[in-house]
Amino acid sequence: MKPRLNGVMAGLGIALAMGLVANCGVDTESNTGIRLNVTLHETVPTDNAAELIDTLRFYVAVEHPDHAVYLLNDAAAGIVVDVTGHNLLADPYQLFLAKSGPDMKKVRVVVVGERNGVGVLYGQLMDPASQPFEPGAIVQRTIKLRPAAHSFDMSWTVTGCLTSSEMRDPAYEEFTFGSPTDMDCDGWEAFEDCNDFNGEVNPGVEEGYDCDGVDNDCDGIIDPGGDDDFDGDNVTACAGDCNDTDPNVYPGAPEICDAQDNDCDGKCDNADNIDLDFDGYADCGDSGSHINHDTGTCSFEAIPDCDDTDPNVHPGIIEDCNGRDDNCNGKCDEGWDFDGDGYNECGSWDPSIDPQGGRCESMESRLVDCAPSDAAVYPGAMEVCDGVDTNCDGEVSSADSICYLEGADDGDCTQGHMACNETEGEIWGECLAVGTEMAPADRCGIWHHCLPNPDPGECMAQSIQEADLDCTLRYAGAYTANLCSIQGYRTTYYLPYGFSDNNNCTWHLLMNGTPTNYQAIGLVDPGNAGQQPTNLLHSCEAALVVMPDPGLNVSPGDVNAILSFYYDNGPNDYYALELALTIEPTTICEPWDEALSCDISQPTP
Repeated sequence: MKPRLNGVMAGLGIALAMGLVANCGVDTESNTGIRLNVTLHETVPTDNAAELIDTLRFYVAVEHPDHAVYLLNDAAAGIVVDVTGHNLLADPYQLFLAKSGPDMKKVRVVVVGERNGVGVLYGQLMDPASQPFEPGAIVQRTIKLRPAAHSFDMSWTVTGCLTSSEMRDPAYEEFTFGSPTDMDCDGWEAFEDCNDFNGEVNPGVEEGYDCDGVDNDCDGIIDPGGDDDFDGDNVTACAGDCNDTDPNVYPGAPEICDAQDNDCDGKCDNADNIDLDFDGYADCGDSGSHINHDTGTCSFEAIPDCDDTDPNVHPGIIEDCNGRDDNCNGKCDEGWDFDGDGYNECGSWDPSIDPQGGRCESMESRLVDCAPSDAAVYPGAMEVCDGVDTNCDGEVSSADSICYLEGADDGDCTQGHMACNETEGEIWGECLAVGTEMAPADRCGIWHHCLPNPDPGECMAQSIQEADLDCTLRYAGAYTANLCSIQGYRTTYYLPYGFSDNNNCTWHLLMNGTPTNYQAIGLVDPGNAGQQPTNLLHSCEAALVVMPDPGLNVSPGDVNAILSFYYDNGPNDYYALELALTIEPTTICEPWDEALSCDISQPTP
């Protein structure tokens, strides 16, 4: 430990001569020194300038000859000079600093103007903030005092150092003036600080093996652990091992793809066998690294380079429409199906639409979306009579079709005929009646589903099958609304023909008017809680809901209707089903009976 120092270090004292210009009394011709002129800055109001301050307080710090620290000089460490009644703008105050020894090099000076003991003006040497002594010359410098509200912020430490705050006027430089007992101003006095000229060395420092050859924490041990080989790779930290906890890291170790500097050359993953395509991304098995080839630094990357032979394929790159996984996310050409129909203009499957999920296929001309901004036009779409090549096969169709006309009463249906000629850009013509023969009522419900087909009549003939749906509505007593079970006044039967993984389905309920004594009869999506029953439901899963009148006191009566189901998943993957629906109320309740139970016959071929 160094002994505690007392007083100012030998050879660093300075002689001061202070006074007004008129009675300075200093022989400046025979001295080497610095003459300071203390005046007012231009920003200080000139009115009543002589009354602004009554004292000047000087702080002079001398540079140590061997260390980059400035020590407060006892002769001017807060010395107070009376300037009562003097206008410093018209009559600057002069302070002469005489060099008193060969080790005197530079000084820094801070001046505070006070009134009634309160600092109101502030100034310091500027441009530069330190002033060297020039042998045989008197250097003249000026300090201009500014309003303290913009610049005055100084504080003393417990060890006697004078420091400035970071929040200062930008025109001034920050400073730290040391004291004889704490020259480096690290908060530790000289008698306990083993190097009082280095603020990074004191008993409060947490020292590891930084290998600088310095006892940083003053415990008598230099670089603790720096000469121990902790990872067993025969290289210590102070011998150059940049990670002495990993045996794969030491100077000369082979660089491997692990997002760290294995050979301690300051660079990461910079070997020739890493990042073969030099795109900044490497394949490290389940993970990878992102490499900056300008600096050699890198970072861990959760996704490896899925093709390290192609610089245009790596994590983070913008996905192109080219039938491959450019950004290594396991998907292909995502984001290029702008209309959401499952196809893009480069002829590959979009993983956000494709049922396989993330599958990449080679580009094929048969998969090219000929109208990438129209969701109704794509390869394999059902051809529509609209003058557009709907299925992207390069052709438009021409067809005639039967059609059905609804009669005056619900359920009446008459067969007709309509024409289409896409080659002239026409749509289906008007449905014209052919005779007066009545058609089954359910044909009117199915008919509109087949309209997109080039031959709607053929669609109906191939897809429609028939079945019977016989339902029984059970009551607890005669002519009351008290249903069996605990379902209240709403009963539900889940229809069996849906598909949970597809939404290209439509259910249609056709009834002759509105049955009396029923609040509602209709269809709901089982996944939509609280949905009101409807006659037309676009969902593959459906349930039949029957809601009798809550105030019912008579039999609600039988209900006869037609229920149709239509499924469309593209060419040759569609069908329709007609169910003759009968709802028959009964007042018989057996234990655990459901309020609504239905039996369905198998569709006829």
